[in-house]
Amino acid sequence: MSFTLGNGPRDGDGDYSPLNPASPWYGHFDLGAPVRHTIDDLVYDLYGRIVVDGWSSTTSGHVWTLSGTASEFDVGGSTGTITIAAASTTRRAYLAALAGLGDYEVIADLSLATPASGNNQFGLTLRGTSATSHATVEIDVTSAGVVRLALRDLDGTYLDGPTTVAGVGGGAYTLHALVEGSTIRGKLYNQGDPEPYDWTSADVSTSMSRVGWPGVRAVTGTGNTNVTYTIDNFRIRFPRFFGEITSLVEEDTDDGVDSWVRVDATSILGRLGTGQEALESVMRRAITRLTTNVPVAYWPCEDDDNATVLASGIGGPAMTILGEPTLSSFSEFRASKALPLCNGSTWTGTVPTYSGTSAQQTRFLIHVSATSPPADGSQICLFRTTGTARLWGLYFLTGGAMKIIADNQSGVQVYDSGALGFTLTGNKIWLSFELTQVGADIEWDLATLVEDGAGGGASGTLAGYTFGRFTEIIINDKGHLDQVAIGHILVQNAVDSLFTLATQLAGYEGETAIGRFERLCGEEEVDQATTQTPLVTSAPLGIQRPLNFQALLEELTEADQGMLGESRALLAPHFWEHGALYNQTAVIALDLAAKHLSPTLRRTLDTREVANDVTVSRTGGSSARTVIDSGRRATAQPPNGVGRRPGGDTVSVETDAQVEQISAWQAYQRTIVEHRFDKVWVDLARKPFVDDPILAMEILSADLGDKLTIDGGESRGFYELISQLIQGYTEEINARVHRIGFTTSPAVLYDPLVWDANRWDSGGTTLNEDLDTTETSVEVAISDGVLWTTSAGHMPFDIMIGGERMTVTAVSGASSPQTFTVTRSVNGVVKTHDLGDEVHVADERTWGL
Repeated sequence: MSFTLGNGPRDGDGDYSPLNPASPWYGHFDLGAPVRHTIDDLVYDLYGRIVVDGWSSTTSGHVWTLSGTASEFDVGGSTGTITIAAASTTRRAYLAALAGLGDYEVIADLSLATPASGNNQFGLTLRGTSATSHATVEIDVTSAGVVRLALRDLDGTYLDGPTTVAGVGGGAYTLHALVEGSTIRGKLYNQGDPEPYDWTSADVSTSMSRVGWPGVRAVTGTGNTNVTYTIDNFRIRFPRFFGEITSLVEEDTDDGVDSWVRVDATSILGRLGTGQEALESVMRRAITRLTTNVPVAYWPCEDDDNATVLASGIGGPAMTILGEPTLSSFSEFRASKALPLCNGSTWTGTVPTYSGTSAQQTRFLIHVSATSPPADGSQICLFRTTGTARLWGLYFLTGGAMKIIADNQSGVQVYDSGALGFTLTGNKIWLSFELTQVGADIEWDLATLVEDGAGGGASGTLAGYTFGRFTEIIINDKGHLDQVAIGHILVQNAVDSLFTLATQLAGYEGETAIGRFERLCGEEEVDQATTQTPLVTSAPLGIQRPLNFQALLEELTEADQGMLGESRALLAPHFWEHGALYNQTAVIALDLAAKHLSPTLRRTLDTREVANDVTVSRTGGSSARTVIDSGRRATAQPPNGVGRRPGGDTVSVETDAQVEQISAWQAYQRTIVEHRFDKVWVDLARKPFVDDPILAMEILSADLGDKLTIDGGESRGFYELISQLIQGYTEEINARVHRIGFTTSPAVLYDPLVWDANRWDSGGTTLNEDLDTTETSVEVAISDGVLWTTSAGHMPFDIMIGGERMTVTAVSGASSPQTFTVTRSVNGVVKTHDLGDEVHVADERTWGL
């Protein structure tokens, strides 16, 4: 986003100079400062009228619809009121004419007194489709005067809260609600206070309609009667941009009379995509983010191949190296960067002093080569302690078994577990050695968890000894280990389940795209917005690779074939899972005849956009190829096709079967014959939108992933309603124009078949005769043996022949050919057709991804 601020004596007077100490914005208007742009003067109510028994219309001229008795609603010249006589009663007021709004904010000043008992609620409704179906952001006040904020789903169940809001009270509040995609947010503060930057509550509703009206909801609690709720300064705000200042350029006229500041701001993805380092490995992130049983020592062992020590991952002494390990060479653990192979070297790590408990553990990843295993009896590692059982050793036995040996303070062996039935060779293992002091005895446990989830364990007791705490860990003290990889060595002051990090050990493989998006944003402490659906599960993903944050978001988006963008109301990425794009109701309905578009549409047909031979590969896996060998965009040489046009992608999905689906999906996307446009432009400052402000608001409430339709194009050769999905947009606002240019793609790509709702198309039906422009009896030949239904209950339905839409009212014939009785030229196309022309179900659909 770019804009210019006047900074001369006629306007800013230097206030927008970031280094001007006399500016009221000094220290605030600077690089990194948040920038928000909204449009908030289209719907508002100041309640500056007198109305008895009703609310009439808002100050902006929009009619209030009331749910309840009109006598419960009044406007007194400065505020609106709802007075509810009975306990446990709900009343609503809403703007039904705004039922087509998608994303928006609602803000109002609300007042309600502390109830005598229980609690009362007063809130703002979002995306309403009926008096009892809407989301709600509400104030909840208890009889103890506690003020809470809650988010409710369409059925009234709590999504979040009620949560006590610190510092808020006194009966007069400002409530701020936002609906964006599937995400609902709320913030609550005292009237007259500055709006807080952060939102108080946020959660996701997958049951909301994509569009719906805003309103107000008041509820009396049990035992509370004759309660009055007061409202003022109700307004709807349409967010356009939220970002951070990245550039400030001050300029002056040559004579110094005037000056201005040019401001550039970017959204969060702009920042995240610039110079960001790759995230740490999954295992390292998991271990360093532990909030319970936090490690007292940790060495990731992911050091580069020129390292001379193995650095601590949490601060503290590094592991020293004696010899020459092959650093950064074993990369087969899903959760880790490349680990070192011992190669005869010894690593020694000093554990910082800590107050030991009665149960402690040390853990590490280990892989022993199945083709070059160590000799029988090779020492894997030593654990030195402060107790009377001073030294514990873990040893490798032939076949992958292990044993434990313990020495006393004098170096005399006092314990030998004997062979323990493990299979260490050839497996990628998370190993845990645990000591628990039980009276005078030590109980030990040795457990392993294979990367694919299989676990094993052994335990025993050393009587009459203590262990105190761990002081030192020595890997390969005798130098017997060669092709053995070890890493992520940690010491913890409590014992917990080895499965605590099982999901991370698998590299989060199989995690859904929406799950990874939400988790990554949470780990990076970044706000998030999502558009989800309960009908389709987002794609299960492959392992999380050590990429930077934005690259991981882009990777999961590509794997899901969804969309990635940014919130327009806060600094947050926004993820649309692919299923949420399916079979939408249009948010924007434009009409060429009504001159809604300016400039008018420019269609683009470009072979550079075509891909009819698509190969999609799985990261670290196989690939699948889809070739389109029939139709207008087939691989055949012109004029029977467009020639071979290769395309494809590499996606990080869980299984090879998924790439077959994605390959077919992408080939369908890139070859479907539908309207495609450079941009769909509207100018909200022009008369059609000034005269129809609700349509203008619907356009403002639309976002990426929303459907727009264009009608009235018969004079341009558009005989069908054009449906497009918004993929992006540009926006220009000044004193004369408010232009928005939508980048779109054919919406039919995202309108898959719905079982028991749509018709499956024929794979081999053609005309069995020539047709003139008026014949209504149509004989068709079926080459694939699948006949058309003759059931009267399945009529009518529409077919397409050569671009002419016909409505079929009857079908006869028990074998090919069959005869259709049709109504011709339903879409205005009047033409003749030839024997052999293809016959298809109109509004053809395919399988979803």
